[in-house]
Amino acid sequence: MDPNAQVQVATMGTKLEYGITDDTTQAVTWTRVYGLASTPDFGGEPNKIDTTTLDNTVAETQTLGLMPAVEVSYEFNVMALSNANANIRLIKTLADAKSKVKWRLTKASGITFEYEAVPTISYSADEQGGIEKFVMYHDLKSDITITLPTASAGDNEG
Repeated sequence: MDPNAQVQVATMGTKLEYGITDDTTQAVTWTRVYGLASTPDFGGEPNKIDTTTLDNTVAETQTLGLMPAVEVSYEFNVMALSNANANIRLIKTLADAKSKVKWRLTKASGITFEYEAVPTISYSADEQGGIEKFVMYHDLKSDITITLPTASAGDNEG
């Protein structure tokens, strides 16, 4: 084994929560949405703007332009609907009310993504022997804040 190899982080433990702000205290109460099956990409490759002129005789030139708009969607396995707190019940309630709430995705690595959005739901097609799923889309109402976990002193060794 390579003594300088770095341990990689698996996706197990990734969680999505939504937060409701108390109007009086401004405290946020976070509720976890279970059954998360996939998370979105955050960011992406910027558009490229062609800067090639007639003077260029070897290669085209480009400069980086705007970042693409973020499309935020999450896929979930549907929880048993006999549960009053089933994931689809929680999300459908927010979607039906067109509620703008805080969202916090915490990756297994500890990286967090926070933003405000209004959710909508799409029901996925079923397949033979598959798990019933739904997709939640977010209409972003704020910028996305990305926070890296604090490094401990031992993380710099090696």
